[in-house]
Amino acid sequence: MNIFSRAVAKIAAHKKKLGTLAVGHAFNETFDHIFNYWIYIPVIALFGTVKGGFIMTGASFIACYLFIIFYDWAGIDWLGIEMLKESDFGPDFLQRQKTKSKIAYFFWWPFHQIFRLVYWAQNRGGIIAFVVLSTYTDPFITTVFLRRDKFGGLKFKDWLVFISSVIFGNFYWTLRTMVIILAAKWALSLATYLFLLFLAWQF
Repeated sequence: MNIFSRAVAKIAAHKKKLGTLAVGHAFNETFDHIFNYWIYIPVIALFGTVKGGFIMTGASFIACYLFIIFYDWAGIDWLGIEMLKESDFGPDFLQRQKTKSKIAYFFWWPFHQIFRLVYWAQNRGGIIAFVVLSTYTDPFITTVFLRRDKFGGLKFKDWLVFISSVIFGNFYWTLRTMVIILAAKWALSLATYLFLLFLAWQF
């Protein structure tokens, strides 16, 4: 294989990786947005903090476990989780390209920022990393990132991390959602009061 062929092969491999990451993150962000805002908020508003929280915790457990099963079955790092484990500064192949390609830098930069947060948390202990990941991501990403094996299923320790992340993450999201609902109700009540006050002043 000549130099040109090797260069073409490398470019194609990098484009494939970037395409996989772009599609994977787009799908994950879309799913999280629908789950966190279009499903989570209505369920908590309809069933209340306790019952709604239990419902969404169960839904989160099922959804994230199905993601783990699919992730291990496919054997494709479609979120770049395994690449983030490669070094202290993010995916190796993107590091090598970041000074050569603006497109590669565009994809490398968010990975670098995310990894800096996670790496900072890891350096302060597993509990801090667990809390950061469970709060800002989901049990699927938390478990896959913190486990040692790559596409290796869930061992006993991984199950502990997964279940704990489901409970902790949904406890946080339930309280957060309830605060959002209460704030929206308060804002609506205030807006209604001010509107009625304005009408009374006009007439």
